[in-house]
Amino acid sequence: MHQKYKKYLYKPCPLTNLIGKEMVHLPQCDSTNRVAMDWAQQASAKNGTVIICDHQHCGRGQFGRSWESLPYKNLTFSVIFYPENLALDNLFQVSMQVSLAIVDALVTYVGSGLAIKWPNDIYFKKQKIGGILIQNSIQANKVSHCIIGIGLNVNQEQFINERAVSLKLITGKEIPLTDLLNRVLFCLEQNLFKSNSAELYNTYVDRLFGYKQWRYFMINHEKIRGQIEDIEESGKLGVRIGSTKKYFEYGTIKFVFE
Repeated sequence: MHQKYKKYLYKPCPLTNLIGKEMVHLPQCDSTNRVAMDWAQQASAKNGTVIICDHQHCGRGQFGRSWESLPYKNLTFSVIFYPENLALDNLFQVSMQVSLAIVDALVTYVGSGLAIKWPNDIYFKKQKIGGILIQNSIQANKVSHCIIGIGLNVNQEQFINERAVSLKLITGKEIPLTDLLNRVLFCLEQNLFKSNSAELYNTYVDRLFGYKQWRYFMINHEKIRGQIEDIEESGKLGVRIGSTKKYFEYGTIKFVFE
């Protein structure tokens, strides 16, 4: 299986000790997450191996949603990560760590205006600049490995989705993909080994898109006004509606943009 992949067309990340030290390059594939999952299950993939693709033609987001990405314009890659002693009730920890890592990396380019649209889309103001898909493998009630899929809109200038934006559209500059990739991998390494501490939780909640703002949501096909207040440890979103705070799983509540 290894022989058909081209290695090191992207050089190992010079900023990290683990994440991205092995870099597997694919000119094209259906999904880097699918390739990474196969690699992790069928081969002795090293912790932190990155699968990166120039043209991912069936990229997916949450609930199988498609990811729009032109070839050679954006970053689409997956990281094979073996967490130490990650219990099932702490699964959302990885989502928080990865989301914050991407925000940390993009701040270098755009400054303010970044937010995490729960649970793990990255927004610049009211437009989506990146998305994350994390797939976990479970063994003996613990996570054996995580496949962390990341898509970032970098140099693409036209999108079918009017709510999409890229770094080039924001900054007016062409962004070197390798430089951005190295920055993201560095921030991932810095964040993935932080514990599930109060600081991690508080930073994530503070970065949430719409946090502490009264806005409209679609809940059970009804437009309802609410305010994001917090999240549960499991990742459920806490929204105050009137005098009551309710918690929602992903897919049961939708942001309304006006």
